[in-house]
Amino acid sequence: MHASVRFVVAIVAMVSSAAHAAAGSQPVRPPAGPVADTGRFGPRTEINAANTPGDNDSVFRIVSPGSYYLAQNISVPAGFAGIEISSSDVTIDLGGFRIAGFFGEGGVGIRVASQQVQIFTNIAIRNGIIRQCNRGIEVGNFGVSGIEAHNVLISGIKMDLVRSGVFARRAVIEGCNVRAREIGYSLIESMINGSTAVLYDSGATSVAFDLAQSSANDCTAASEDNASGSVGFELTTSRVGSSQAAGVPIPFRLQFTSLATSCYGIPAAGNSVSADSDVFDSNFGGMTP
Repeated sequence: MHASVRFVVAIVAMVSSAAHAAAGSQPVRPPAGPVADTGRFGPRTEINAANTPGDNDSVFRIVSPGSYYLAQNISVPAGFAGIEISSSDVTIDLGGFRIAGFFGEGGVGIRVASQQVQIFTNIAIRNGIIRQCNRGIEVGNFGVSGIEAHNVLISGIKMDLVRSGVFARRAVIEGCNVRAREIGYSLIESMINGSTAVLYDSGATSVAFDLAQSSANDCTAASEDNASGSVGFELTTSRVGSSQAAGVPIPFRLQFTSLATSCYGIPAAGNSVSADSDVFDSNFGGMTP
């Protein structure tokens, strides 16, 4: 190769290398608007007014299967749901953001509902905060006649200053924390693991865990005000294991063939166990079994 040609090739290579280096030094900025994740998690859709517009009783409404995420805090007016799920096969990652009402009158944080009688399946709600709502999460035949949901997972949700926390049927709840005035969890045909419920400003009918045909394991019930008549674990044909209740006037109330194993509660005098229910390896006298 002629010397002058080799010189030109070398100069071009140097310029190209410098351009690549300069480009690599610049910050990488994603395009504006929703970002489709094409990695191992698959495409995701941001919950916002453009992608998931609400209706006359919801701030945002999901009507198609898919993976959705929250990218900002949202407010819930009274009588509305912050996010309404009207489809099966939906996963929501709140991304640590907050759904907030107004002093306990902000409707429902997240609700599975429809204008028609439907059965929803495969719904997951994860990783976020719900505050000051009338009800945190509502799934199943609660408040909406004929709506059922199956194979529902609720995990890593923190609820504070809510009137009631989770109302669900046929659901699995994991690693959730609720601070509620009236009911922490009201569950039918469900399982709850590693979760807590604290009652505040509660009344005689307040219940931390209200379980029917359900099971709880490694859960904790407590009360900030020790309101007379409030209950830690209210079991109807249900099971509770490795759990505790403290500072609640009635730590455990078991009825209709319920079972408590490896549990303890304070005070001992407040517990109530029906003749057809059983207690094993537990100490309701205030000491860990």
